[in-house]
Amino acid sequence: MRFDNTLTRNDRIVSDKLAAFSEIWMLSNNVLRKYFVPECDITCDEQLVGFRGKTPGWTYMPKKPRKYGVKIFWAAGSNTGFALNAIIYGGRNSTNQQKNLAHYIVMELMSPFFGSGRNVIVDNYFTSHQLAVSLLSKSLTLLGTIRHHRKEVPECFKTSLRKTVNSSDFLFDHKHGIFLA
Repeated sequence: MRFDNTLTRNDRIVSDKLAAFSEIWMLSNNVLRKYFVPECDITCDEQLVGFRGKTPGWTYMPKKPRKYGVKIFWAAGSNTGFALNAIIYGGRNSTNQQKNLAHYIVMELMSPFFGSGRNVIVDNYFTSHQLAVSLLSKSLTLLGTIRHHRKEVPECFKTSLRKTVNSSDFLFDHKHGIFLA
């Protein structure tokens, strides 16, 4: 069973390594959002689907249970886990090299929800100051952990991140808009 036009595939594959499957994937993504209205929190994360065959974007992730496969980035309702949007990672593309893949992925996953006032929940792979500012400009908020070695984390915060604190020791820094230990 084929899902695409083999006559135009060579032209499309220059900019999209998954050209043979992209159109049906986009159609299924549109159906996901058509019949479900997500709650106020949406989670963005990645999944490695185990696969050893030949495909663009074949990925090796040593910390995952299945180390080889195809990486899919998902946006899902936080309470229900219902899939709302997804992107298949097609590997590096020489014509469209992304410097900040995590930022790009979250913005693409959340694009159908721009202006909705929802909260985006991510892990430390995706969290950055740049992402928080970009989402805020689209009327979305960000909740996530941040890696202490990121360049946007000021030095004065890095020392406080290493010590153990009680929950009552947190203060809100209004200047930087973050909680401090």
